[in-house]
Amino acid sequence: MESCLRSVPKRFRNGEGLLQCPAMAWDERMKEFHARRATARGMGGPERLARRRAAGALNARERVARLLDPDSFLEIGTFNTSDVPGMEAETPADSKVGGFGRIDGRPVVVCSNDFTVLAATSSRGASYKEAELKRLAARRGLPVVYLAEAGGARMPDIMGSAGIASFGHSTYYGTRRRRVPMVTAVLGQAYGLPTWNACLSDFVVMLEGASMAVSGPRVLELATGEKISPEESEGPLLIR
Repeated sequence: MESCLRSVPKRFRNGEGLLQCPAMAWDERMKEFHARRATARGMGGPERLARRRAAGALNARERVARLLDPDSFLEIGTFNTSDVPGMEAETPADSKVGGFGRIDGRPVVVCSNDFTVLAATSSRGASYKEAELKRLAARRGLPVVYLAEAGGARMPDIMGSAGIASFGHSTYYGTRRRRVPMVTAVLGQAYGLPTWNACLSDFVVMLEGASMAVSGPRVLELATGEKISPEESEGPLLIR
């Protein structure tokens, strides 16, 4: 105990050597905490959220709330942001909303892609979060529910050999150990990692009008010269 206290600044100790925290410092910390949490929960901002609402689409947090029992969601990685300098303010929760919750009283792990944040593209931080969710689910014996809608890998995170290598931190990122069941719901345009997760899942449901593929229509157009809609190239009719 004494060795631990020696590493604590004196201003946080009282006369008996016990920890103390000045009220002002605590208030400032809590003010910062609530501000950062509000930013994360604000996702991509009011305008993008309004556009989704106008299109009749739920956002990532609304989907989690609809799926789970009321007040059962415990989020992890709320304060994650991109590790690219200058991108912190643009990437609340780094485009992935994930954590623990209950469905009909049964515990689950859930991950929902936030399309309002850079089209829910996968960054290093986001991939770490998804890998950790899978790891915790396997360790605790909990099923995984993945709500897919994302634009693939994020640039410049994955550019070049160094960028690609930076995503290979864990076998849980692009694979899974079949110790727990996994379900994926494809709820919009899903490219890259969401498609891999769907292929690795035990059960997949797909919303009419959604699409999934390794790459999107624009990449196909550049590669083949053919311009087709997402539903024609990667939609439910084709995949069935």
